[in-house]
Amino acid sequence: MFAAIAEQARIARDLNATLLVAIDGRWIARRHSALVDALNAAERPAALVLADPQDPLANKGAVSGLRSLAGGAPHLSILRCDHGGLGAVAIGGGHAAMGLSTSTRHFVATGMKANRLVDNTARLFVRSVLDWYRAAEVAGWSSAGAQLGCLLQCCGGESLARYLDGDLDATWHNMNALADFGDFVLNADPDDRTAEFVNACRSAISRYGLAGIHGPASPKPQLTSWAFS
Repeated sequence: MFAAIAEQARIARDLNATLLVAIDGRWIARRHSALVDALNAAERPAALVLADPQDPLANKGAVSGLRSLAGGAPHLSILRCDHGGLGAVAIGGGHAAMGLSTSTRHFVATGMKANRLVDNTARLFVRSVLDWYRAAEVAGWSSAGAQLGCLLQCCGGESLARYLDGDLDATWHNMNALADFGDFVLNADPDDRTAEFVNACRSAISRYGLAGIHGPASPKPQLTSWAFS
């Protein structure tokens, strides 16, 4: 991996281009200090694409590793990521490009077997709990009494459970929900941005498992790591 980074860095310097590297999420978790050194030695702006069959930042230590990279490697961009890319920006990264589908929120490299779920209902970014859930899951919470109206302009207070209807396209909702969270992070004072992001994650976690909410029972590993790593 490090030899590949050095070679790509040489090409990037010759072309005055950004260094683009796809990295297994487990490397972020286990070798982040060495990656920081390699990216700094490259002397080029770097753009990373994280590879994993599921969520690269769900690997134990991956969020801490990304925090280290974002704080230690200059001009870092995270491409083809989910909302976790905003965490990198909050800590000092320069750019994040978030995907709107499972195939564009991470990279599945050759040899990695992506998990296929039987449920093909829309994936929704639920702003209040800062994570992605299938419309079937959201509809289940709604049936249990959860109040899941989206207050953003894209939905005008309508329930997210309506996306159980396969004829409805969730893209506009997801774009607006991600943009709203992005605005929250980017509009924070740079000196307070990291703390604001972490506090938002902790606030989201506080909404899990509440009997009166009837929503998701427990947060996923990535969100927990952002809140408490």
